[in-house]
Amino acid sequence: MMKKVELVFVPAPGFSHLVPTIEFAKRLIHQDGRFSITILIMKHLLEPNSITYLPSTAATEPCIKLIDLPQADPPSPDLSKYPETYFCTSIDNYKPHVKRVVAELVDQSLSNSSSVRIAGLVLDFFTVPMVEVGDEFGIPSYLFITASAAFLGLMLYLLARYNDRVDAELEDSGPEWAIPSFVLPKPLFIKEDGYAATMKLVKRFKDVKGIIVNTFMEMESYALNSFLDGETPPVYPVGPMVSLASGAHLSPNGVHYKHIMTWLDDQPASSVVFLSFGSMGSLTLEMKLEYRNGDDHLVLEDEVEKAIRCVMEGNSDVRRRVKEMGESSRKAVIDGGSSFTSLGLLIEDMRTL
Repeated sequence: MMKKVELVFVPAPGFSHLVPTIEFAKRLIHQDGRFSITILIMKHLLEPNSITYLPSTAATEPCIKLIDLPQADPPSPDLSKYPETYFCTSIDNYKPHVKRVVAELVDQSLSNSSSVRIAGLVLDFFTVPMVEVGDEFGIPSYLFITASAAFLGLMLYLLARYNDRVDAELEDSGPEWAIPSFVLPKPLFIKEDGYAATMKLVKRFKDVKGIIVNTFMEMESYALNSFLDGETPPVYPVGPMVSLASGAHLSPNGVHYKHIMTWLDDQPASSVVFLSFGSMGSLTLEMKLEYRNGDDHLVLEDEVEKAIRCVMEGNSDVRRRVKEMGESSRKAVIDGGSSFTSLGLLIEDMRTL
């Protein structure tokens, strides 16, 4: 009898990481029922939204098992002045707990009565140093990028440009960084903190067996094709990963969710624009549509309004292209679509180890 295949997911403790990770796990087991998945949760680092969201996953997906890891030792208080390094160290301190769980799963897999084979670890950007755990047990690791292929390309570019130069720092001027469509994260320009922490993570990208990205070929074909350089590990675009039900779990009894959905159902077709500022964004209290990342204004009110009008104008080229891309995203994940096919290749790679 062919053994079932088990994967161990180690996502970062953030809502924007957990949701796409769990949606990817669901899609994988739905496409191939021979998979089972264990997700290791750093519960003590989670925000309330994440804690509320998790129980629904455990209840509805019998092939997905959630394991809460014991609380890890906190980083030294001396690191508190370096927020990026402090966060990464907080996650890295969970490594012994991850190692213990993986060891138990490996022992179970090797037992005579077991019909399950541990096929790999699935890590994300902030947990990629856990590749050392996989190496210790002879288990390959895969990196799941919850962001875009463009973000992955930026990280690989930094690795190529500043390889092994952790003491270097980015120049904040010059034509190389004049990227109108991409705002570089401010922490990257802080050598002692954000830059050093990021480079420590990115250097492990080349140690994984494959890179999974929450995007699809039709959206980022240029970026994805650039990874076919013979040096980057195989890249598998499997997105978009969208949870259509997760909003129901963000408030007690789903009251706010139901109210929002009722209001949306009452609006004319194609009359509402959804603005997502990401987990790092916020709006000014004085409710202006100005995107903030920390203390920095990145996109001002008039720019947001201009972009919305371009999308909402009935015959605009932008509106037409957005509609086409939306249709492409739906086709990408169904049988025969680009992401469905890419996921199939990833599954074949995992099962033939």
